[in-house]
Amino acid sequence: MLSQGRHRYYELRDAEAAQLVETLSRMSPPVRVRSLRQSGEARRLHRARTCYDHLAGQAGVALFAALLDGGLLEPDADGYTTTDKGDGQLAALGLDVAAVRRSRRRFAWRCLDWTERRPHLNGALAAALTGRMIDLGWFERAPRPAP
Repeated sequence: MLSQGRHRYYELRDAEAAQLVETLSRMSPPVRVRSLRQSGEARRLHRARTCYDHLAGQAGVALFAALLDGGLLEPDADGYTTTDKGDGQLAALGLDVAAVRRSRRRFAWRCLDWTERRPHLNGALAAALTGRMIDLGWFERAPRPAP
């Protein structure tokens, strides 16, 4: 079992159990979209959203992969750390990586993305990077819908 925040993730016993779950999911009725607005919201949730305070969805998964593939981030004993190249690139973006490291929060870890079924980045670095991208206008927070 893996715990991340209020979520608990369990591993399936074997390939047969995985096949059973996949079969059940195909038999389940799809979530019905009842309006154009609901359809647009679902598309936007898949494309980009925040998971607590860090980027998630297709954009979050792509960002995490790009950080790893580009050699800016690498695994370490406590999750992930930035490389020298990563420190330089993030500093050029306006992030104080040393200050982010001093946070009481875990520096960088992965979070399973519920729409993509692949990991996106979480932790203090992910929160700081998401905030910076919003500050730069690369992403904007959508207004909350009225209840």
